[in-house]
This record gives sequence, C-alpha cells and structure tokens, in this order.
Amino acid sequence: MICEIIKILPITKSVNGNNYIRVEMKDQLGNFYKTDLCPNYRNYKRWKKFLKVGTLIKHLIIKDEKTVDADSYPEKATLKPKVELSDMAQFAKYCL
Repeated sequence: MICEIIKILPITKSVNGNNYIRVEMKDQLGNFYKTDLCPNYRNYKRWKKFLKVGTLIKHLIIKDEKTVDADSYPEKATLKPKVELSDMAQFAKYCL
C-alpha cells in the first residue's frame, strides 16, 4: 500500500509524559490513517527522513482500520505516470 503524508501535527505531550508527533496519511483509495511517532524511540529514525507533507511512502503495516503501526519500515514510493495502453512503445517502457 502507498500512502501520502497529508498532515504532520505539532509535538504533543502524551498522558505518560512522552512527546509524540501525530502523522496523518491518505492511501490511493481515499482512506485515512494516522500514526504517532515518539522522537525518543528507535523507530522514529526510520520515519524521520520521510516526515514532509506530500511524501509518498510504502511498506506500511496496518494495525486497525485507522492506524499505521509506528514500527513499520517505511520507504519512499513513487507513482508511475499514467500511460495510454494504445501506445505500445509507452506501454512497454512503463510496464516493467
């Protein structure tokens, strides 16, 4: 699944005293997801380089219908440009 980061909320203090950042995402079907990242935890290092609105990320683990697991290993994703199927040269170029 590929999601686009649509919002990064300011750092907030949790009930247990940790600071966290809420990241909101949207997939290609229009479903919305969120995850909370704590800069003090090791998994934050995996996310840090992708934390920019508009970034497409893949390899996300879904915990429930609205939550992405912060322990996912995100990678930057790109969408292939749309190609006219009638143009065989373009189709062959982007097919693989």
